[in-house]
Amino acid sequence: MTIIRWVKSSVASNIREGSVVKRLFYGALWGGLLIGGLLIVLERRENGAVRTELVAIRESMLTEFTSDPNVLELDPQQLIRAGFHCDRPKQVAKFRSRLLRIPHYAHALAEIDGTHDEIQKAQRIVLSFSAGGAGAAIYRLPLLQKMQRTLRGDGFCSDHVEIFLALAEATGLWAREVQNDVHSFIGFYSPSRHKWIYIDPMLAIMATDSHGNYLSSTEIRQARLHNRPIRYVFFGTEPGHARSTTNHLFESFYGSVERFQRLAMDYGNNVLSEDRFDRKLGWAPWELKKMLAILWGVHPYVVSLADSYNRDEVCATEALRWKVVIGGLGFAVCLLCYPLQSAYRLVARCARRSASYRGPICS
Repeated sequence: MTIIRWVKSSVASNIREGSVVKRLFYGALWGGLLIGGLLIVLERRENGAVRTELVAIRESMLTEFTSDPNVLELDPQQLIRAGFHCDRPKQVAKFRSRLLRIPHYAHALAEIDGTHDEIQKAQRIVLSFSAGGAGAAIYRLPLLQKMQRTLRGDGFCSDHVEIFLALAEATGLWAREVQNDVHSFIGFYSPSRHKWIYIDPMLAIMATDSHGNYLSSTEIRQARLHNRPIRYVFFGTEPGHARSTTNHLFESFYGSVERFQRLAMDYGNNVLSEDRFDRKLGWAPWELKKMLAILWGVHPYVVSLADSYNRDEVCATEALRWKVVIGGLGFAVCLLCYPLQSAYRLVARCARRSASYRGPICS
């Protein structure tokens, strides 16, 4: 028997005995079943707390902090040069053509296209799809299905933000997602005013200063933290929209000054790319789709302002990030222990056989 023949027979023996290949297979299988089962359980449960925790974990891994508030005020072209994620023009054109086949949105697009002032255009976009929100959860649905459900008052703030971003792309308005401590809303760019302007698409709210100038999210934050007056503009027409500062959702999202300690923006508005990615993985749970979108670089990262007002939030995010990293490494080690044990046994067996092997004596 030569060395090559002995190696072949040794590997074949280990395959038959299931020492390596079967153990590797079963280790990966059980690990995959465990993760998949957990995600399916979470998918079936309409548990807001579970989703909130998953979103917090996701944001902790994607958040970059900056102490420069000017980063949040860059104009669209500057953002693009800095790596802001955008949908391709071909995707936007295809999405618009799909909207034109839906009578309600075909009529809405005609009205929006006929509006030249950015303020009125943004308000018409909101009124074209939003009837308020916080009804049934729709975040697992494809984009066009969400756009039908928000007309009935369903969806969370993130769903309304996603739809606004898509319609803004289809009508030529530059917009991005902005977040405070508990809520997501929109900042859209007004070229005529040379600034970003705040709008809440779920509650149909904008804001001005005492002189009637529309405010950006950064300006609202500064005004709230320094106790300066803000005039909120409630332009909604549906019962689900906020009509005054006494609205329970308004009080929950904006009532406390602490809500404005955090201010962050998604470094991308490529919602059409994300929707296309999700539809390709239609078989997968929502949580898995979002995880894969992050790994594939489809979901943009988050830029959060870091200053003396939100030092605790920065520390909490960093702590959660380390917990996720350490927990992930621990899980990976546990998952690999099973096949690694088999690999160790194989190496030890090969070493014993090599020690006892006696090759042919050459004459």
